[in-house]
Amino acid sequence: MAADPAPDTLDGIFRALFVSGEKWPDWFTEYCGFFQDPAKAENYAAFYRYLFRRARIVPRSPLRVLDVGSGFGPACYLFHLMGFSEVHGLEIFVPMHETHARGTEILGLRDRIKARLGDASSVGTLYPPSHFDLVTCTETISHVLDLESFFDGLRNVLKVGGTFIVTDSNNPFCIPLRRRNRETWERFENGPPGKLYDTHVDKPYVEMRREIIARRFPGLAETECRELARLTSCLSGEQVLDAAGKFVREGKRPNNAYRYGQCPINPETNQYLEREFSPARLAKTLTRLGFKTRWGVYLGNPELHWKLALAVPVCDWLAWITQLRISSYYVIAVKRR
Repeated sequence: MAADPAPDTLDGIFRALFVSGEKWPDWFTEYCGFFQDPAKAENYAAFYRYLFRRARIVPRSPLRVLDVGSGFGPACYLFHLMGFSEVHGLEIFVPMHETHARGTEILGLRDRIKARLGDASSVGTLYPPSHFDLVTCTETISHVLDLESFFDGLRNVLKVGGTFIVTDSNNPFCIPLRRRNRETWERFENGPPGKLYDTHVDKPYVEMRREIIARRFPGLAETECRELARLTSCLSGEQVLDAAGKFVREGKRPNNAYRYGQCPINPETNQYLEREFSPARLAKTLTRLGFKTRWGVYLGNPELHWKLALAVPVCDWLAWITQLRISSYYVIAVKRR
């Protein structure tokens, strides 16, 4: 049974999806179940209102927006509600993309929200040149394998005067975050499986690489597969197979053993686990590519309390200091040419 189309609130949209009778993946409930709570959905919306105010963007028709790393689609649903005339979502993980696409169908929004399967680094080939007024990238840039291709594609699909907003919570200068990230990287790379903080390690990356090598080269001894898996850390799946193939042909072992402090790569999805970026350095990179940029840290929703509202300009002025304790940041970049 299809839910009534196009509810006019974000919590209403997710309640409609969850009562639609569709059998959703378990992690859709885990990631998006809280959006059914009006207060939590409103807090999520306030986050984007804050970013748009900082970027001097007024959501309206006929503005076109692309959300890179759209996941199950909450930002796309929100952008539709805010008034953007054309909303696109790009997601690399098939279950997330399929859930989002099915959700737009149930809600009768397929003509307003376009869910697409694809990698961020391919954005320039997936959309027409100078098509978007706004591109958002929330908690995604830390996973992108090929940043150079992503930024080249971003420049291609944004209009001159268009805005790119990137937000993430992996600031390498945030002291409390550094230890947690390094422990997480080590655990996902080498195991053991199990719960870790607010996530879960299902299969260590070194075991994924062993399986990839064993499937392609069934004649290799198990000990050789394990050793090659150990020596191909932080490589994509294709690079792992190239290194293993070179060993089979020439007997030359790779030399990419994991070192503490490296962010590992999932060899099945070819995505970084969660790479750290300095917002200042990220802004500098985008400036060199022809963007006018500024960056800051995100304290929380200033609509919730007057103290937060007063703290925002202070934190902007002292961003180099406040980032030592605050992990979340944003970079706003306007394409100049």
